[in-house]
Amino acid sequence: MARSRESVRENKAVQSILRGETPEKRIFVAMEDANEKKERQKQIAKEREESSERSEALKAARTPWFCPKCDKVMKKSLDDKMYLIYIIE
Repeated sequence: MARSRESVRENKAVQSILRGETPEKRIFVAMEDANEKKERQKQIAKEREESSERSEALKAARTPWFCPKCDKVMKKSLDDKMYLIYIIE
């Protein structure tokens, strides 16, 4: 029966633990393929571009913080209503 090196190492570690010894310590480092990394970066850039396009499309529909005529803060619902009327005219 074919056994992998990892299973052999695990068996040796279990046997050493049962004997009261400390098993060999190993450190696993996750590595990433360069192609996968590039593809993921492209996907992230594409998602950012799409979200910025959506943001730009909705920018015109937003009510500004300050009144374009008098430069006062627009914080009440009546301000929003009057601004929308002002825009439509």
